[in-house]
Order: sequence, then structure tokens, then C-alpha cells
Amino acid sequence: MDTKRTLYEIEVALSKIDIFNYIKNIVAFNVNGLGQSLLIQHECDMLVLSKSGYLTEIEIKRSWEDFKADFKKKHTHDNMGIIKNFFYCIPLSILDKVQEFFKDKIINFTDIITYDEDLNIEFHRIKGKEYVPDFNYRKLFLEEQLQVARFGAMRAIKLKEKINNLINKNSNE
Repeated sequence: MDTKRTLYEIEVALSKIDIFNYIKNIVAFNVNGLGQSLLIQHECDMLVLSKSGYLTEIEIKRSWEDFKADFKKKHTHDNMGIIKNFFYCIPLSILDKVQEFFKDKIINFTDIITYDEDLNIEFHRIKGKEYVPDFNYRKLFLEEQLQVARFGAMRAIKLKEKINNLINKNSNE
């Protein structure tokens, strides 16, 4: 790994920055929304639903190898007409490699987000590239917004179960 930070630590740090703030927005993790009410055909590491009903996806990477592996998958991070912004979130230590990787490629994401070992978050444009927004997205319908909220609640319950199991395990020792 190119970071010692856990996925949970990175998710929490991202959820606290102003643009994704969990107090103002609905934040859900590990969402695979393929279904009748949310047509996303890949797993999203982090989805942020704004108050205005627009969706942002953040793909979180912890290493250069993890980042490169994303481009070997069968799926793409197609916005499916419902994702307004898409970010790669990577360790600051691999930013130069990622910048070089995208040098000769068409960019189909909003920005790169980096984090350091102190979980300081920064946004970066790809050097020499201008992002052209894909305006082929729409506001989520109410049922779709509720589905994102359900995914967020499901993750919270699973984490509480893990916490309870850890507490019970420690109290039995």
C-alpha cells in the first residue's frame, strides 16, 4: 500500500470536507445500485447525494497498483445519466504517477482528490488537461434519492454490528 491509512479513515476524512459534508448531504459507501430504483452498474466506493438531488461518485484508491487495476475492470465509471461529478481519490504520494498516467488519455472525471498520512485532503486538476463536464446527467428522482439513503443506512447498521461484535468479543476475554 502507498498509505497506512485505512479505507474507513479515508471515507471519514472525505465525508467531513465541505463539498461532501455528511451533515449537509447523504453519503453512502460501497453502493452497487443495479436495480429498479438506482441504475448504477458498478460498485461505487462513495456516493454523495446533494440537497439539490445531484449525485457525486468518489473512487477511493490506496495504492498505485489499486489505481491501475481499476482500468482493467470490465465496467467503466459511466455516469449512467445520474452522476454529475466523478473523482478519483488517491494517496498524495502517487499523484505524479497518476498525472503521468492520464497525460495522453481522454479525461472522463472531474478531478483528482489526494490525501496524505495526516488525512489532509486536496483537489487537483490533471496537468495540461482541461476538464470538459459531461452534461448528460440529471437530478435524481425522489425514489432514487431514497435508495441512496437506504444504502447509507444499510452500511451504518453493518458497521454497528461490527462494533457490537468487537465489544462483545473484548468483554468475553
